[in-house]
Amino acid sequence: MTTENESPTPRQLPDGVDPHLTFLVETINLYGDATWDVTLTVGGLLISGKMISGREWYQRQIDALATKNADLDMWPTATFVQFRDMYKADEWPSDDDDQVDEQSLPDVPPTTIHLADAFIIQSTTHANVGLWRGLLSSVDGYNFGLMQNGKAE
Repeated sequence: MTTENESPTPRQLPDGVDPHLTFLVETINLYGDATWDVTLTVGGLLISGKMISGREWYQRQIDALATKNADLDMWPTATFVQFRDMYKADEWPSDDDDQVDEQSLPDVPPTTIHLADAFIIQSTTHANVGLWRGLLSSVDGYNFGLMQNGKAE
């Protein structure tokens, strides 16, 4: 808690984590229906896809488990439900509401980024991986848009 004469301490991000990408991930996690096309550079790989909320990522995993493994013991699904429910599911602010600001963000910044319809590009190899999850601390760079045919679209 701060007094009137103190300024709030900014949330600390791990070294090397981009604050702008973190803010975008937090915003998408807060308002789960949002998506954003992004291409990430991770350890020499290009990973491109639609950024989705952690809640949506886990829900899609749950749906895939239920569809493909009807006879599977339910513990993986139950565990994924618990992880899914850790993410807040709000709606985008209306035109009358203030924009997302630091006050509406969780106390602990996210550590992971989630993509749907993801594909990985390395040299001449292009692999579709579907759902992808990675550490924000491993992202070396990013740009908005999907990488297609060697260029961002």
